[in-house]
Amino acid sequence: AGAGTEEGQRRILPLRVFLSAAGSLDDDCAGKWHQVIQDLQAECGALEMTSADRVHEAFVLLAVDGSISTKSIQHVYDLMHSEPGGVEAWDRQRMFEALSATVGWTISRCEKAVAKGRRRLKQAGLRPEEVLAIRLYTGP
Repeated sequence: AGAGTEEGQRRILPLRVFLSAAGSLDDDCAGKWHQVIQDLQAECGALEMTSADRVHEAFVLLAVDGSISTKSIQHVYDLMHSEPGGVEAWDRQRMFEALSATVGWTISRCEKAVAKGRRRLKQAGLRPEEVLAIRLYTGP
C-alpha cells in the first residue's frame, strides 16, 4: 500500500499506479517508451498492477477528474480500509459500491468519472520520466 498509511498521513503509492493512470503502461505507449519502461522496471521493481493497485489508480483518476471532493475520496478510502480482508481484498467493484454508498453515484457515474480522469491525464501526454518526477515530487 505504500508508506504513510496510518490515519491522518498521506498515502505514498507505488510508481506503477501513476504510470498506469497516465497511460504509460498501455500497449500503445509502452511500445513507444519501451526502453524507459524497462529501465524503470529495473530500478523500481515490477510494474504489474494488482487489484488493490487498480483501486488506488481509480482514486488517483477520480482526483484528476475533480468532480468529487478529496474529502469524499478519503471517506471512501477509509470505509474500504475498515472492511474485512484488508487492502488485498480490494477491487474496483467494491470501490464503486463504497463510492455509491458515500456520494450517491451510480456505478456507471463512477466509471465515467474514472474514464474522464484517464482522458485528462492522457491529454497531458506525460512521458514516463515525467510521471516519475511527479511521483518523486509528491513522495516522502
